[in-house]
Amino acid sequence: MKQIQLKECAPLIAGLALLWFSFHASPYYPFSLSPDFSQGGASAISGRHIAYTVAFVLALAGIYATLARKELSPKRTPVLFAAAAIAGFVGCALQMASPLFDGAQHVTLGISLALVALYAACALMAWFGAASRMKPAEAAFSVAASYCLFGVVWAAALLCGATALRIFSALCPLLAIPCFVAASRTGARPSAGSVSRSLSALPWSVVALCLVFIYFGVISVRAFTTMEMGGFYAGALGAAAQTITALAGTVICALLAWIFVSKDISPSTLVTAFATLALVYMAALLVVLLGDQTQGATLAGKRILVAAEHCVEVLLAIVLAMEAARRNISAPLLSTLYGVAVLAIPQFITLDVMYQSGVLESLSHMSLVTPLAAVGAFAVAAACIVLLMRFSMCTAAQASTQADGWQEELCRQALAGHDITQREMDVAVLTYRGHSAKRIAEELLVSESTVKAHLTHIYRKLDVHTKQELIVLIDGYRAK
Repeated sequence: MKQIQLKECAPLIAGLALLWFSFHASPYYPFSLSPDFSQGGASAISGRHIAYTVAFVLALAGIYATLARKELSPKRTPVLFAAAAIAGFVGCALQMASPLFDGAQHVTLGISLALVALYAACALMAWFGAASRMKPAEAAFSVAASYCLFGVVWAAALLCGATALRIFSALCPLLAIPCFVAASRTGARPSAGSVSRSLSALPWSVVALCLVFIYFGVISVRAFTTMEMGGFYAGALGAAAQTITALAGTVICALLAWIFVSKDISPSTLVTAFATLALVYMAALLVVLLGDQTQGATLAGKRILVAAEHCVEVLLAIVLAMEAARRNISAPLLSTLYGVAVLAIPQFITLDVMYQSGVLESLSHMSLVTPLAAVGAFAVAAACIVLLMRFSMCTAAQASTQADGWQEELCRQALAGHDITQREMDVAVLTYRGHSAKRIAEELLVSESTVKAHLTHIYRKLDVHTKQELIVLIDGYRAK
């Protein structure tokens, strides 16, 4: 926990936890806020939800296009966030009051849909931006911890009943305002160098595997776990099942938070995190595959699968937020990528289209659907673990063969002319590789205080103030 400043992380953790309610407390947010949601047919509600998804994607694209032309002033950002949050609350309130608008239901639906979609897009970009201003380790920890907080609050709200959950979900946009204001005042660091709009620096091997897991989970597992034989309707999922998902996700994300706190930020850490999720996924699949479909253990296994899928989404958010912080990659670009590829397409459009096409209706009457889906998902998980092992070994090999090559040469070129001594150069190279001061001290056979003294001298000579600014400065030279 030495690298983590909990006071600076707290606003981001709380704000992201509130945002997760918009995406995971119900697969049919915001329509699930309506009191008559459980009485509606899946086809009708999913049709509306497709429209909401399109509005969400268009909002993301519009905001990104605006920010790509002109960067917002730090003083104006909290004001704009508050305006978007108020709009989101109004949209949620209109959904909750929808039974009162019999004569103007379609107009009310359209207005509430647009307002909530605008808020969700703005909030996603705002919190990604807040994460990008933090240290990579703090960004990773905050994203993981935010889902833990969300899971606990979600479970508590479920215990209070459906009405309490709807009311709290509707209030989430307003509750996020003070969190964002606090986040704007803490944890902000000055940007070093220009913001990159290139995605080439992302660890695409891990990103691709996360996307495979998410899409496969939605199509072959999550879709089937939301079906109830003989009761195929929107909102069929009970409070007990949702509580299992919330608590399982909390435990898994707590493990992710521990992984990113206890280890240096490196490709091997990402591999460890993904492999952990894959193993949880496979264990739950075995329970589903081998258990009796009428037993509670099988239900628990299915809900853990959904929780694991959520956690893979969290891991991908961690990767993107961490790289935005480490490489100074455009946060609006990454949040748009995440919103479209992770939240819109798999969670919303895929399920809605499957409902609309009648595919799920047909599959719900096939007894072999769950076993076949479990076998397929197990195979995908096993293949991903194998690929990860190869990725880890390749990464380790590259680190051992190239550590004294291009990275050292890049640092020498970037820091030339700044009167950097040889020992300071050694510290700078290891820092650029992502090593902690403790690890650098062990490798150079010096004390940790000596390493910190060298870093102080390096920062002063280069006119930077943090490890992150040093990395960005060196990366900026490579970009040239």
